[in-house]
Amino acid sequence: MTQLPAQRESDLPDADTLPCMLAWLSPEGVVTRGNKAFADFCSVSLGQA
Repeated sequence: MTQLPAQRESDLPDADTLPCMLAWLSPEGVVTRGNKAFADFCSVSLGQA
């Protein structure tokens, strides 16, 4: 798997406005941050919507 350089919050300031899902993962594979589309998807898939 290709490792990309660490992203800072300021690298994608408009991530929440994008129509696609984005998730930031730790080296262990844990989601550390997601944009609005990702959060909306998670709430629907978990039955929280």
